[in-house]
Amino acid sequence: MQKSKKILIAILSIVGIGVIVIGLFFWMLVYESRKDISTKKPYVSFLNTPHIIKDTTTIRWYDTNLRFSHYALVTNEYSHFNEDEVKSVKHYFPGDTVMFHSAKSYYSIHVDNSYYLIGSDTLDSGEVVEFEYNFHGGNPDDLFGN
Repeated sequence: MQKSKKILIAILSIVGIGVIVIGLFFWMLVYESRKDISTKKPYVSFLNTPHIIKDTTTIRWYDTNLRFSHYALVTNEYSHFNEDEVKSVKHYFPGDTVMFHSAKSYYSIHVDNSYYLIGSDTLDSGEVVEFEYNFHGGNPDDLFGN
């Protein structure tokens, strides 16, 4: 009787540890983190300053939510998508300006860290939209031409 009780406790301990390990693994897979990094360098220097567009750029709406908005700024592209899943809603041309009001970071095990500048603009329809720009570091002047 004593021996079977010890075996049962050992089996339950192994099963319990297995459940915890598997649970942590699944939690790690689905974990996401979104943070405001607007006050951190170098992002703070990019905000509330007009950036001049160097090449044709498009704001696109996506049916599937991106990280922070359904709208994204796509540089070096002049697209005219008008599909259920994606629409080109505004174009910028060389010499136009764009301004960002905040910076955010996104982390998940699938994409690691990614950084976004968040701006807003008014569409031709009068709707004010917030858009995200996936920013890979460096200087936005290299992208926008200040």
